[in-house]
Amino acid sequence: MVYENMRSGQNIGRIKAAPNLVNICVDEIAQEEMKGRLYHCYKKEATNFTNVVELLDEMEKLYDKLHFPEASTKSRSFLREKDPQQRETIPKVVEPKTVLEQKGTKGTFLVCVQYRQNATWQGEIVLMESEESYEFSSALDLVKIINNTSSF
Repeated sequence: MVYENMRSGQNIGRIKAAPNLVNICVDEIAQEEMKGRLYHCYKKEATNFTNVVELLDEMEKLYDKLHFPEASTKSRSFLREKDPQQRETIPKVVEPKTVLEQKGTKGTFLVCVQYRQNATWQGEIVLMESEESYEFSSALDLVKIINNTSSF
C-alpha cells in the first residue's frame, strides 16, 4: 500500500526549504476529479487546475523551467529548443512563507519532487493538516496519496 512509508512531521523543515517546493491546495473533489490551486515561489498568482492531468502538467512545466530535478528522459519535439548551455535562471518572486500560507478547503499538500527518473517522479509529500509525510515513487503514487487523504 502507498502508506507504508509514512512519517509524522519529521522532514517538514527540509521540504519547506526545497527550491522546487509546490503547495497543492485541493478545493473541490467532484466525480472523482479534483480541482484547486497550485502555488510555488516562481509565480505570484496561483495556477488553477481542474483535473489531475492539468496539475501534473503544470508541475512538470515548472520542473522543466527550473531544470530541477533534472529529468532522466527527454520528451521529443519538432520545435527547436534552446541550447542547454543557455539556460535561464528563474528568480523567486514570492517568499516561501507566502506559498506555505495558502490552504485548500479539502486538503493542502506540500510536494517536493526529489528525482525524475524512469519517466516519473520520486519524492515526498506532506499533508499539512496532520503534518504526516509520505514518500512516493511515481506520479501515480502521488495522486493516490492526495486522493486518499483529501477530505471528501
